[in-house]
Amino acid sequence: MPVRRTVTTLLTLLLAGLSLLLPALTAPASAATTGAVKGTISSQGVLLQGLKVDLTRADYDSDHFDTIETKTTNASGGYSFTGLSQTDQWGDWYSYRIKVSDPKGKFVTTVRNFTVVPGKTVTRDATLYPAGALTGKVLREDGATPTTTRVHLIGPKLDIGTPDKPISAYDDDRGVAADGTYTFIGLPAGEYTVRYTDTKGTYLDQCYDDTVAALSIEPTCDSDEAPAAEVVTVTANATKTLDGQVLHHAAAYLGGTVTNGANAPLQGIVVTPYPVSGDSGPWGDYGQATTVAGVFNRGPLPAGQWRLYAKDPAGIWASQHVGGTSAATAQLFDLSPGEKLDDVAIKLKSRGVLQATVTPGRGSVTFAITVTRKVSGSRVSGEVTAALGGDTTSATLVNGQATIKLTNIAAGKHTFTVSYGGSGSTAPVTRQFVTTVG
Repeated sequence: MPVRRTVTTLLTLLLAGLSLLLPALTAPASAATTGAVKGTISSQGVLLQGLKVDLTRADYDSDHFDTIETKTTNASGGYSFTGLSQTDQWGDWYSYRIKVSDPKGKFVTTVRNFTVVPGKTVTRDATLYPAGALTGKVLREDGATPTTTRVHLIGPKLDIGTPDKPISAYDDDRGVAADGTYTFIGLPAGEYTVRYTDTKGTYLDQCYDDTVAALSIEPTCDSDEAPAAEVVTVTANATKTLDGQVLHHAAAYLGGTVTNGANAPLQGIVVTPYPVSGDSGPWGDYGQATTVAGVFNRGPLPAGQWRLYAKDPAGIWASQHVGGTSAATAQLFDLSPGEKLDDVAIKLKSRGVLQATVTPGRGSVTFAITVTRKVSGSRVSGEVTAALGGDTTSATLVNGQATIKLTNIAAGKHTFTVSYGGSGSTAPVTRQFVTTVG
């Protein structure tokens, strides 16, 4: 074979190989590290144009999805997003989802999760449910602007959030217009209860139709707690119009100050109102803890008889059923509709700290007792007792200390009760001690 032809052939082969290599060398690096997602949106077999598609993303350690891009479905109901990174700059995986919503509220919002596959396009189609709407009007009996009113819905549970950050698929809390009108769109078909809140606090929360909301940590119109509240049915492709409402159940309030024995204000004390017919647990804290000036203001409350319970979350000041030593003996506050009682004075005592060294003997046990104030650590005065059943012996504290000896005790394991009776500035305290007597 001639040399020239051989060289020509070699050059041709080299050029051909280079032509195959160049696209790989010049292709963007992102083609191998990013992916894409596409899909179509439909309802009842019809492809939907003009719907909003949000591409959202969350970091690997976050439950919050941020919108990073938004598009609108085309005439074929389609959408697509490209150039999606699988991981962040540290190599941690992103979580992705698309959220599909209808600006006109004719369809119920939905979400679809997906994982980016580098170099691939993931398909995520979505089928939407037709939505309904709810509209109405709410005014105030005093004629003031109703724009301070909010309307809350409790309806079908349709969550598009995460377990740690739930988000309803539909708007369930909104304000009203200057004329009192409101409208909810994009609602899934189903049953709802409606609650009206006066953010100024003049009126109690009210359920549709003219029923006072049940009181709890938060007022509610849930049918289990407020059976008189009317349940409203919303159907797909229809607007439910409610009868007009007027807020008129005047709210009452209980307020005052919390101080210590020296009349110094106590901040951060939680004062909880509870009805005479209820219990004293964490029934409902209508407001924040006391201010730096020791002030509390609890409400809105319905008319009736109420008690107050004051508690220090820090555990320094002794909890108190205001005006008594128990729920049964606490002071009653009889409130009329719209009454604002704001001069309740609550004085708290420091918690007492009782410690005892227990020394058992033959037929006896000796208690070396020390009592101090929690707030300052200083020793207190007053009386202490030690008891086993009906056998009680008392002693007077000297510089916060006293010794009590119980005798004529049968051999065996016993539970003794040691108590401090309290003083003008320190609350009573009781502890039990278990020891074995020889």
